[in-house]
Amino acid sequence: MPNKIDQKLVGTWKGNETDQQINGVSKYWVLTRFPDGTFSIMFNMIKDCKVTSTVETGQWWIEDGKYYELHFYSGNTDIYTYSFPSKNSVKYKIVDSSMVGETYEFIDTKVFVNGEEE
Repeated sequence: MPNKIDQKLVGTWKGNETDQQINGVSKYWVLTRFPDGTFSIMFNMIKDCKVTSTVETGQWWIEDGKYYELHFYSGNTDIYTYSFPSKNSVKYKIVDSSMVGETYEFIDTKVFVNGEEE
């Protein structure tokens, strides 16, 4: 059975957070969720004026009203509740993760190509 996809989450999104996962580290990302349930995310992490960039891929789906994100590099699946504070933003709050603490939350904002909706 194919995974359930929320079409409102498909597309390219950007976000950032500071001091939530690691004190003194700011993270910025661009995430593209594809309609087939795969994703690619590029992270830039900044600590002490040093920038580290990584790219991760994985699978995403919706189940019981929650957002699931399986990261292929680690095999870990993060689970979030999610809501839409506006048409072009999504707020996530962690439910279960081996990578982040129980208060982790962030907002992603839709990225438009040439300033236009896809």
